[in-house]
Amino acid sequence: MIVNILKRRQVVEARGEAQAIYYSLANYRSEKALHVLNSAAISARLQEDLGCSSEAKSRC
Repeated sequence: MIVNILKRRQVVEARGEAQAIYYSLANYRSEKALHVLNSAAISARLQEDLGCSSEAKSRC
């Protein structure tokens, strides 16, 4: 009986650790994706502000 309780506790702890790792990776990927999108948006906005076009790339 006590052995089963200890095994169950180990399983619950391992599952908790696995879930924490999984969700931290998912969160990191989400933050990285947002960073990439924001960087692209800022770059495009700066090019518009500088008057850059496909014909006038030398000014950028």
